[in-house]
Amino acid sequence: MFALIIPQFMVMLPALVLLAGLLSFAIDTRADNVFADSNHSDRTNVSGPEDKAAGRTIDYEQAPLYRLIGFADLIAAGEVISVSESTFTFHIDEALIGEPNESIIQVSKAIFMEFDEPRAIPYDSGQVFLVFLMKDATADHELIWQSMSVAGGSEFPLEGEFVYFTGRFVQGLEHKDYLVHGVTRNIQRYDASLFKQAIRGYRDCFNWPGESIYARRSPELLCNDSLLTNYRRQSGMHEYLARETVKRIP
Repeated sequence: MFALIIPQFMVMLPALVLLAGLLSFAIDTRADNVFADSNHSDRTNVSGPEDKAAGRTIDYEQAPLYRLIGFADLIAAGEVISVSESTFTFHIDEALIGEPNESIIQVSKAIFMEFDEPRAIPYDSGQVFLVFLMKDATADHELIWQSMSVAGGSEFPLEGEFVYFTGRFVQGLEHKDYLVHGVTRNIQRYDASLFKQAIRGYRDCFNWPGESIYARRSPELLCNDSLLTNYRRQSGMHEYLARETVKRIP
């Protein structure tokens, strides 16, 4: 009898190994999706790594969200009020990080490239953004702020209750077609209020040393375990930012 069973088992073995692997992958991916049970109104599912979006490979590396938050001189929500050839004039409604000297600032326009995905929307007055900026002292001693990431990857449209993540991919958030600044885009979004809360609290727990956002430096933990746990529990975005930062601490 064993002589009959063993050959049949050997035939089935590859299929069993494959099934076990698929089950393991499904369990690991489900556990890794910190947005699945978050309390924002946009439904989410599990997707691929941050440098790939809906089957598309991004041809350049955007600065991750946690680095944008950690290094920005200014993070603010506001509205584009005019556009020139190389800059746009931005009215700050809410400063989350940093203290600008004025409520109206000049920002260098992002340089968009042919491979940008989703395709860029031209700057226009009336557009509302959440921007991550660094200081850029130009000629004539005029302070012009500069985006922190190429191709608009640090200028996130704000519409209604949501912030839309331009030119990047956040693991766990679903890509869908949304109308953003009058254009339908296949893009990710998240509850704007929760994202702002996560930004405000991030620097209480983490510090990124150095001046360059692309510097090969490790983050530092500033808060104790209790404060870190409390931060992580507030939303899926809080947990995502904390998790991705903590695993980079030596």
